Amino acid sequence: MVALSSSLVLLAATVEGNIQDISLQLWDLRYGVLLASQTMSPSSSTDSLPFLHLTHADEGQVLLTVCPWQPPDKSQGTVRYTVHALPYDHTLKSTLAAALGKASASEEWFVPQKLDSQISPMDEDKAKLVSMIETAMSKKKPQRADEAFFTWTKKHDVWR
Repeated sequence: MVALSSSLVLLAATVEGNIQDISLQLWDLRYGVLLASQTMSPSSSTDSLPFLHLTHADEGQVLLTVCPWQPPDKSQGTVRYTVHALPYDHTLKSTLAAALGKASASEEWFVPQKLDSQISPMDEDKAKLVSMIETAMSKKKPQRADEAFFTWTKKHDVWR
């Protein structure tokens, strides 16, 4: 994982069931949503779990280094490292507008919550929050939407 800004991170991980594929995910930690996801298949293959390392290269570019987790035996030859240059928009900012509508993409990565047959007061509060955000965005006032969201998260102690 590498931080792209104070609230945006890029995550690289192997894909469950196929260690040859690498999942790259751009997360907005401020709003807790997955903004973008892509799977890549590196050209070099290994039979073991690869070691992945992300680091900043230049403005708007991250380097992904892929190598075997454990060095091969001397009989297998030399260790091969593969370096991929991953470009990204360095002007990308964490905004509520970018986060809206991304919850469904994020759901599969979170632990599912138990569903109750009745609507809880928390669900009613969430519905009111969504309504307030939609109203603010329709009036082109994203600052009010931000304020409503962060007031709600403080009130409900979401981040603890």
